[in-house]
Amino acid sequence: MTIQAAAVAFQKVVLVHDKLTPTLRPKATKIVENLPRHDHKVSYEHGTAVFHCLVEHEISYIAITDQETSTRTAYSILEDIKSKFKDQFSGNSQSYPNAATLTPTLCAKFGPTLAGQVRFFNENPDSDK
Repeated sequence: MTIQAAAVAFQKVVLVHDKLTPTLRPKATKIVENLPRHDHKVSYEHGTAVFHCLVEHEISYIAITDQETSTRTAYSILEDIKSKFKDQFSGNSQSYPNAATLTPTLCAKFGPTLAGQVRFFNENPDSDK
């Protein structure tokens, strides 16, 4: 089980990411550009990577995993990232951030949190329970 990368996007723009390599970035950007804006969950396979996407209020949370990673684990990290992102940018996990604050420059400060969650889920295989 490996979470290879994670990202948060708003509308069609990647705001912040962790480990989005030059190989994965164009694929992730294309997926973000084509995601429907309504709230939903969807997973796409591309080669050996699986792109798990959770869209809520036009904010997309993306985890890129290997094929062995369970869907439950992928969506657990996405729910966790969503909660932390909303806490940081709106003050609580029940509210949505103001669209004006959702820019790559302002969201860059979420990078260490995103990296920490990817590391935590990769190092703790039972973290999704």
